[in-house]
Amino acid sequence: MTKSRTVKFPYGLPMQETFDLRVVRSDDPNSCWGWIGSKTGKGYAQCPPYGKAYRWVLEQKLGRALTPGEQCRHLCGNSLCTNPLHLTVGSNSDNSRDKTLHYGGKYGSSSRYKLTLSDAEDIRAMADTTPPEEIAQLYGITVTMVRKIITKRAWHANN
Repeated sequence: MTKSRTVKFPYGLPMQETFDLRVVRSDDPNSCWGWIGSKTGKGYAQCPPYGKAYRWVLEQKLGRALTPGEQCRHLCGNSLCTNPLHLTVGSNSDNSRDKTLHYGGKYGSSSRYKLTLSDAEDIRAMADTTPPEEIAQLYGITVTMVRKIITKRAWHANN
């Protein structure tokens, strides 16, 4: 497996310029924004020298720094997304609920989830013949989530 290469950028630029060099904005304001900069060990967008890019974006949106105990939540479930429309303030327990909602897993099923494991299996079965955009619309989820389900990065049975 080939390791993806991180694009290197000059240091010493103002944070907004540093961020702008690394973000890939979509024409659709509701879509996730791509990230070509470095990533943390857990796969989150990182923007040296500031740190976590999504946190910086949320602080710019709020006009203040996050307080101790506040965390940045990715409403889209995409850890690389820096679209301010997809970011909000929350607690550690909010983030834990988000992970369960977006990725299923050890927390079991609940009626608040949009999908079941059976839905995820159906989505994988449809993937060869149906575009991800159409699947997303059918199930009321994002295209990013459809792709995560297809590649088993979300909603997979623990073996």
